[in-house]
Amino acid sequence: MKTTITLLLITISFFQLFGQSPVLVTDFNQGSADSFDEWNYLGTSIGDYLILPVSSNEVGLEPGVYSNGTLSILKDINEGSASSNPSQFTEFNGKVYFSANNASGGALYVTDGTPEGTEMLFEFTSGAPVGLIVANPNHLYFSSGNTLFRTNGVELENMFSGIRLRRHQWGQNANFNLYRGNFAFALPDASSIELYIVEGSEVVKKAIISDLDWTSNRDIVGLNELENGLIFGLEGIPSSSEALGTYLYNESDSSINKMFIEDSQVSRYIPFNSEYCLGWVRERGYYIINGQEDEETLVVGSSLWSFPQNESFEYATSGDQLAFVAGMGGSSFRLHLTNGHPDGTIMLDQINSHRSNMIQKGNFAFIASGTSNGFTPQLIMIDFENKSSSVLHTFNAPSLRSRSVQLVAVHEDRLFFTSNLDQQVGRELYYLELGFSVNTEEITPIQQLETYITNTTYSLKSDTESNYQVEVFSINGQLVESGMRTTNTHYDYSHLSGMHLIRFTYKNQTSVEKVVARP
Repeated sequence: MKTTITLLLITISFFQLFGQSPVLVTDFNQGSADSFDEWNYLGTSIGDYLILPVSSNEVGLEPGVYSNGTLSILKDINEGSASSNPSQFTEFNGKVYFSANNASGGALYVTDGTPEGTEMLFEFTSGAPVGLIVANPNHLYFSSGNTLFRTNGVELENMFSGIRLRRHQWGQNANFNLYRGNFAFALPDASSIELYIVEGSEVVKKAIISDLDWTSNRDIVGLNELENGLIFGLEGIPSSSEALGTYLYNESDSSINKMFIEDSQVSRYIPFNSEYCLGWVRERGYYIINGQEDEETLVVGSSLWSFPQNESFEYATSGDQLAFVAGMGGSSFRLHLTNGHPDGTIMLDQINSHRSNMIQKGNFAFIASGTSNGFTPQLIMIDFENKSSSVLHTFNAPSLRSRSVQLVAVHEDRLFFTSNLDQQVGRELYYLELGFSVNTEEITPIQQLETYITNTTYSLKSDTESNYQVEVFSINGQLVESGMRTTNTHYDYSHLSGMHLIRFTYKNQTSVEKVVARP
């Protein structure tokens, strides 16, 4: 029996909303000039405000805000046409903190979404802050130059000298992350690797591995938390160096040891949860790694040898589910969903090799496919709860310029993205009405009927045998089928394919249920 719909409030208006096309917010930088950067576009939603980087000919690239249907510049930090290049918008204590450059140098700024509430907190001569991340005990950590800092929003603490936080070109944290809620980082030094964790106000050296056959260029990559410790990789030149590879920090004995997966090393590391990470091994595939020797599990096999230069590894997590794009070899890419076990891993769909970033909100994730090289882009939604994916919108223009659709944020149940498909207005901000709530709380629908949904059938329970009306809609709002049904009788829907919505109407009451049919 279904008495509530979890994670999704579906009203009758859903069917009108899903038929809508993307809406252009405004041609902010008038004419064909771009208002958004091709690489720096991510925003953060806070209350009624969407904070994001916006550009115009008059002020350059500066922090902007979308609110009440209007896009505007929050503050011209680097006054005039010069850009402040704001980035790394991070929510902390009810405000958004970000890195920017003013006329004097790099600085940490904060905003509440209003011009008067946008101000500089701390200024640095060593460069703009990087690696913004919130960790225990309720502090914002970042580095400037080679120094690690943290702030509670009022005071600034110098925590450690000799570390520059980095995010890898893949899109993940490289040499820092959270560990049991605390800030952790790894540091290559001389012929060793040192691991540090902040405990309270102290930076504690937890482990060290020495006497490594060092290379001239080396980097820590993919630092991730596991059930019994941390995993990270060491990359460098020449690639033949025996020091390069995958390392595990064991919490129980404070040791760092090299590990192999079927005599191979992990090439990319994707965070999953506090117990596992996903590792890609060349020509082998994608493994779930828990840090225990010989317990790694292959969940998706792949013959892929290498990712293209600078290509990110798109992924999103919700609860115990991880959605990720897997390169299969050649130009084949697939969208997968896993709970960390082979029998809990499914392929959702094929996806174009030219694609956007992936963003997550509540129990949903979003990605755009076909965003370059003349392909026609599509907006795709991943439903973690129902383990499915659906096409939200197919654009009516080819991607004549690179990265034609980039996802910004989900705000007020709208999917915001930048696009340059319309070359007359350039790269501008758009949104698509989702038509449902992406909030994670349980919501009780109005006039909920006593419906019963299985993997293949639906029925409506009643104390008496009587007739009711059923209408089945596709995810795009098209009526697929309708008719009269009898209460307390099961009706098969397995002939459908993918996600659909069933509207039940009985005695002037209406209920809508979401079903996922698999052929």
